[in-house]
Parts: sequence; C-alpha cells; structure tokens
Amino acid sequence: MDEGFDGDIKINDPDAKYFEDWQTVSECNTSDTWQRNALKDKYSFFHIDSKNKYSMHCGASSTVHQNEQLFSPKFSFGKGKGALFFWVLYSSSKSENYGFYLWIESEDEWNQIWTLPDDGTNSYHWKKFHVDLSEYRFKPSLRLCWMYYGQNGTDIALDGVKIIPPAVDPENVSEGPKVCSDFIKNYPNPFNTSTTIEFAIPHKTHVSLFIYNTLGQQVTQLIDSELDKGRYNRTWCADGQPTGVYFVRLLTNEQTKIQKILYVK
Repeated sequence: MDEGFDGDIKINDPDAKYFEDWQTVSECNTSDTWQRNALKDKYSFFHIDSKNKYSMHCGASSTVHQNEQLFSPKFSFGKGKGALFFWVLYSSSKSENYGFYLWIESEDEWNQIWTLPDDGTNSYHWKKFHVDLSEYRFKPSLRLCWMYYGQNGTDIALDGVKIIPPAVDPENVSEGPKVCSDFIKNYPNPFNTSTTIEFAIPHKTHVSLFIYNTLGQQVTQLIDSELDKGRYNRTWCADGQPTGVYFVRLLTNEQTKIQKILYVK
C-alpha cells in the first residue's frame, strides 16, 4: 500500500474494493469529518512530496463530540516483516481536548496500536510516524482505521501512507504457521485489585507477558522466559494504578494474543 490520496477516494461506500477505495465514517454526522483536501500554503504536503496534491483532512468541531473514522482497504503481508509509515499534520495546542488513534482489524477483532503523541509543539507541523506490524504477518485480511476523537480540538491531516514490504491481495496469501491451541483469559474480569491471567501454549517456546494501558505504555512485564508446553497462570495486582481499561499481551515466537481487561473499584 502506497497512498498519497491523489487517486479516487470513495466516501461511505460499503462495497469498497481492494486497494481502490478508502472509507470514512462520522459517528456524529458532522461536516467536520474526513475529506480529501488540497491543503494550502505551508500546510500542503507538497513541501514533503512534490508529486502530492491532496491530503485526507479532518476538521475540528467546537459544537459536537467527534468520532471520525478513516478506514483503509483490506490488505495482507504474506512473508517477511511489515512496517507502516505515515505523516500527520497536527498541533499540540489543544491536545487535552482530542485524541488521534490508529487501530488495526485482524481476524474480526480491532486493537489500538498507536496514539498521536503530544510533542509540545503548538503550531501545525507535519511529522512522520512508524508502526511495526510484523506480528500481523501471515494474517489473511487486515484493515487500518485512523480515528479522531474529541471536541474543540485542532484539525488533523494524514498523508504519505506506506506499507513496507508492499502489501498483497488478501485472497492470494498462504497463511503461515498457526498456533491454534493457545489462548489467554483472565478472571475475574472486571476485577478489583488483582486478576489471574491464564494461558496455554502448544509446544516449548519463548513467552513474554505484558500489561499495557490505553496509551500504549507498558505497565509491567509478568513473564520473559522459555516455557514448556502446558497451561500457566500469573496474577497481576493493580494497586497504585488508575482504574480503567488495560491490555494483556501474550507474545510467543509464533504470534501475539491480546486480551482487554477492566480494573474497577
């Protein structure tokens, strides 16, 4: 995928075709949603890529709470590592009022994989970002969603989306090794103070078990060792952490599993 938004962009098209159509969804039906615009003057992506004219732009509303979503076409990697690169035009002047997130859909499950950082720059500027997608290799059908969320924030623009190595048609990908018998769950969920995380692995492999918050920050690592085939459990005590949603990430040599958990008091 190599998208500069200078081709045809079809909006709210339920029959989007592979690598031809991007889709937008506005949860609040505001005019301040994703649109393809030729940004002017110093804000134009032309200064970074002279062949580029249009960018995807999302305006900021002061009257409604926005949830503006921009969906990529579906794609797959096949073999090898995968990396996503993209540019964002933004300002951190009202970062407390909005968030800009990237989600990925894999096997009918959405996971948040990136959050726009507050870099303290209060003027609009283009900045390039990189997200490692290697754990999604061999997955037959992936989809990205950039989401603008908040009220009375600042405008956002997206451009120069590139996936390396080039993505391929999902229908022509032969899947790699599967680990069908591993799983991850926790109990209780929601939990108060502590929860037990249980998982199984089908053969000897290196296992890492992490807890992340919704900002993508690692809270703790519960396991980092080689384990034999079998079932295991670890208890996480959340004392000292704020209540809310957390993510358990189980990483083996073959794949990654993610479980959302809820800490309440």
